[in-house]
Amino acid sequence: MYWYYKVILFAIVGAACYGIFSLVKPMLPDMPFFTQQESTQEQPVTPEGNNSPSTNQQTTATTPSNTVKTTQLVKAVPRKVTLPATLQSKLTEAKDLYTRHQRTDEAFEMAIKTLNDPSVPQFSTAWYEVADFISALNTKLVFSSAPSNRKINHQVKRGDSLSRIAGNYTTIRGLQRGNNIPLDSSNIHPGNVLRLFPGNWSIEVVKTQYILILRQNGQFFKYYKVGIGKEDRTPEGQFKIRGKVEDPIWEKPGGERIQPEDPRNVLGTRWMKLIPMEGTAITGSGYGIHGTTQPNSVGTPASQGCIRMRNEDVEELFDIIPDTLVEVLIRK
Repeated sequence: MYWYYKVILFAIVGAACYGIFSLVKPMLPDMPFFTQQESTQEQPVTPEGNNSPSTNQQTTATTPSNTVKTTQLVKAVPRKVTLPATLQSKLTEAKDLYTRHQRTDEAFEMAIKTLNDPSVPQFSTAWYEVADFISALNTKLVFSSAPSNRKINHQVKRGDSLSRIAGNYTTIRGLQRGNNIPLDSSNIHPGNVLRLFPGNWSIEVVKTQYILILRQNGQFFKYYKVGIGKEDRTPEGQFKIRGKVEDPIWEKPGGERIQPEDPRNVLGTRWMKLIPMEGTAITGSGYGIHGTTQPNSVGTPASQGCIRMRNEDVEELFDIIPDTLVEVLIRK
């Protein structure tokens, strides 16, 4: 048989086999060799201080000796839950009270009851729907001079200062932002009324959800998305914030001091040091809540153990909570 006859024969047989496989494949179950559930890949292991300083820069290659096999990172996905019709109606009413009638306190009370309802699983899509509304409402309220039953009214007396009024409640900048006082001014006059939330702030970090919850008097106030330590390096337990620094200098391993304006400064624009409370045992030191030059890493395990926040979020939190010891719970 001439060679070209063989080519034609092989082509006919191949086409027939392909047609049969196309008919049979849809009837096959989803077996592992058709769907890969988990993949591993070679990824560079780089100390936090050597990461790319910004997300629009390319990551430099590393030698094979600096690579290990790691499981592909997966972001937390909220469980899909729909709000029951009665609660959806209450949330809609709360939004209407807030946006159309400016009845902030009534809107908040209605929304917080919805958030705490047993039929709303924490961190589900329904929970986030309500939490998003409460977070937006409270953010606007804490940074405005609008009255609220949840605020206290302080009438300025002779000898008062912004730092004295802020006290254990908030910060000077938080007091300024919440009372329409220019950030470059400390002028207040006797008889003026300043409004502010009466403190009692606390923080809860839930690592599996990449979320930081700010509470006021133990009640949900708002939440922020965060990044945590890779390889489960973020310690768990009870902490207090002791030491808040604006535009921190980062001392890179090896002793190099990276200035705040340097894009290599992984601490971003704010730093809040975490000190373990009695009964919390940790290995290592230097844990804190800080900003980042890598905003896309928020929502993933990427740090050496610290809690990362987007700069705009950590600056907001920094202004709200006082410089005194705010308690922080970190859990799975």
